[in-house]
Amino acid sequence: MENSTLLSLGCGLSFWQSVWQIAGEAAVRNIGLICAALFGIGLAFYRSMKLNQQTKTAIRQAETSEAGLNIDRFQKGVAMLGDNSRSVKQGGLLILYELAYSSPEKFRDNVVGIFRTHIYSYDVKDLIASYEDHDKALYNRLTPDYSAAIFSLILLNKLNIEETNATKSGFMQDLFIAFVNLQNLNVSSMDFSNSIFRDVDFKDTIMTETNLSNAVFENCKNLTYAQLYQAKNVDPEFLAKLKADEDQAAAEAAKSAEENTPT
Repeated sequence: MENSTLLSLGCGLSFWQSVWQIAGEAAVRNIGLICAALFGIGLAFYRSMKLNQQTKTAIRQAETSEAGLNIDRFQKGVAMLGDNSRSVKQGGLLILYELAYSSPEKFRDNVVGIFRTHIYSYDVKDLIASYEDHDKALYNRLTPDYSAAIFSLILLNKLNIEETNATKSGFMQDLFIAFVNLQNLNVSSMDFSNSIFRDVDFKDTIMTETNLSNAVFENCKNLTYAQLYQAKNVDPEFLAKLKADEDQAAAEAAKSAEENTPT
């Protein structure tokens, strides 16, 4: 009986030793797997951080390079405006417009100021004289980049209104705008206060809420009461005269049509 009991105890002890050995091996194996997983995660995290740092460095280098190129382009565009060739001037205007369009925070205000200065640089008397004397050679030599600067300002102003939903001063005020075609343009909410329009074609120009305070219109074409009625701060005497002229023209047209109608 005693031998049997000892044998049973020995078998039990051997069984639990085997279980412990198997459990220990599993634990060691699991710990090893956990350590390997942690090492793999750490390595992946390190590589990710390294790659992220490299990416940020590359982006900063690219931005620095692009900023340098844009500054070079800006300086080149300004220099081109001082060239004697009108086509070169127009190229300079295009370069500056693209910079103001693509990088508004860095370049737009400066470009707007340069465009306005370029418009002011024209001798208004020469423009008017060449137009009135039908000197097409002189007129064509003077006007291309002058007109391009005006249209560029209008487009930048429109873009600024769309982006900010507000009218910003500094674009179109106090300008002499002459001999340009504004047909079908939308200049709504723009500020043309104190500007002079001379021989400008306004056919189907949209002028809703356009500020025309102290604006002057000289010999302009296709300017209607309906257009100016939608604008604001229009000279009431000019608006009344325009309405009276339109009513008179309509009455004369109706009378002429009646007289020419067969009886």
